[in-house]
Amino acid sequence: MSETTRMLDDLVAALTVGSEEALTAALKDAVVEVHVDGSWLTFMGEERRTAAMRLLASFDDIAVTPVLRRATDTMAVQEAVVSGRHVGRFAGVEPSGDRVRINVSATALAVPDGSVARVRLTPDMSGLLGESARRPGSLGAAAALVAAVRENLSQEVAGWQEPVVAAPPPEPRRRSGRTVLAGVALLALLVAGGVGWWLTGGRPGTGAAAATPRPTPSTLPTSATPTPTPTPTPSPTPTEVPVIATATPSVAPTVQAGRQLVLTSDVLFSLGSADLTSSARQALLRLAGQVREAEVSGTVQVNGYTDNVGTPASNLALSRARALAVARVLQPALAGVPITLQPQGFGEASPVATNATPEGRAKNRRVTVVLPRQ
Repeated sequence: MSETTRMLDDLVAALTVGSEEALTAALKDAVVEVHVDGSWLTFMGEERRTAAMRLLASFDDIAVTPVLRRATDTMAVQEAVVSGRHVGRFAGVEPSGDRVRINVSATALAVPDGSVARVRLTPDMSGLLGESARRPGSLGAAAALVAAVRENLSQEVAGWQEPVVAAPPPEPRRRSGRTVLAGVALLALLVAGGVGWWLTGGRPGTGAAAATPRPTPSTLPTSATPTPTPTPTPSPTPTEVPVIATATPSVAPTVQAGRQLVLTSDVLFSLGSADLTSSARQALLRLAGQVREAEVSGTVQVNGYTDNVGTPASNLALSRARALAVARVLQPALAGVPITLQPQGFGEASPVATNATPEGRAKNRRVTVVLPRQ
């Protein structure tokens, strides 16, 4: 995997976790350029950290839905939909409390030695306004519609998770019906035109010349794809990510009966930290694959445990934070799976080995995903 594609993966993981530290670490020394109203804003050094903090303070429960990636040895381009609940003033727009979806194009550019020197982001901020503030026929409504369609169809576009050598697009007759629909929806946004404001305080436009709204994902024609076989319990659409139901801190956590998938915390976190390491994403994606293969429904517990180093209160808080960090990465990776994620912290309780040795303590520092018994 090239450094450009690796960086895009790390950026997706950091956004999903909601960690400013992980986000700036994923960027390494790269210069960040953001397209703003026909020009580029450049962020370097501490400016990148400030921008990351403002972004993460403005949105909760951030999810990233990769749509399509193309890559060469020196460049990787990722199309994605970034969604989150708008809880803080951002880009001149007051928080709506609604979940918003923003189309983003990210490009990572490498220098001859292979390291990433520049990351370019082109967000379409016209979809930033919440549902309660968007007018039918406005540019924001059109952008939100395109983002919803892209989220809905993203899992139908094969190969986004692996870099693909750039090549001319296939002939139209070789495209699937759903890929063509995604292209039509994206074209509608391009015709409507305009890139929103990033950090300059401007407001997204709501021009009346926006393209005629396309059908919502729930009413798109289905003749291009086979009708799925009905099941007794319908599964959510690919746009639906599992809900994260955080347990009430005052309620003692319990472990449900079922199959347990265990990862040692040392694989995911630095010692004493709840920030995921750059290598944690691949381990969690593999774990998400195991959950999908299990074909379960209901509550999936994400249980965090620590060793006995430190105070019981600090260990309990750390275990809760780690469980929540894991759940936030699993959430977009399990889109369409009919489950609820429940992160819980057990602190230093329930050790599986002695805390008298380094080896035993390492085993006790773990995160366990418990699948419900079907």
